[in-house]
Amino acid sequence: LVPFPLDKGLLGYRLFLIHKDAQEKLATVNTLKDLQAFSMGQAGWWAVVAVLNNAGLNVVKATSYDGLFPMLQNKHIDLFPRGANEVLSEYNAQKTKKPELVIENHLALVYPQSFYFMVRKDADGEKLKARLLLGLQRLRADGSFDRAYQELKKAALTGLNLKGRTVIRIEN
Repeated sequence: LVPFPLDKGLLGYRLFLIHKDAQEKLATVNTLKDLQAFSMGQAGWWAVVAVLNNAGLNVVKATSYDGLFPMLQNKHIDLFPRGANEVLSEYNAQKTKKPELVIENHLALVYPQSFYFMVRKDADGEKLKARLLLGLQRLRADGSFDRAYQELKKAALTGLNLKGRTVIRIEN
């Protein structure tokens, strides 16, 4: 693992795809206990399943990523948590085929999680790790990493009202 969070933890900032009929009920959710009353769909092999289960959340495991959208459309699950950097593009990809699906507008589920480069655990991997870390540190030092990150963030987060959401924090 190269100890440099490539997305600055944005993946752990989760928003929800929902069936539009659920928004009124979700508008009353303010605590983890409130959120535990709703079911969340996830692909069964994703690591986030353990994080959600450990928080006492009701996780329904799907056999495929693509299967989660019809599960949500048909109200077999209440929520489909997605990274804040993922939710808008996934919504846009589905909205024509499944117009009942919307991005929930009140909540954010937050836990520590980020993207990292992974390298082999051998001498060559250690060399690569050192080179990647040095390069990333240089990008951060000259400001180019932050500029690129801001562009990514602007494109992925436009219109999501992150500052106006009720934040529920859990452990990872």
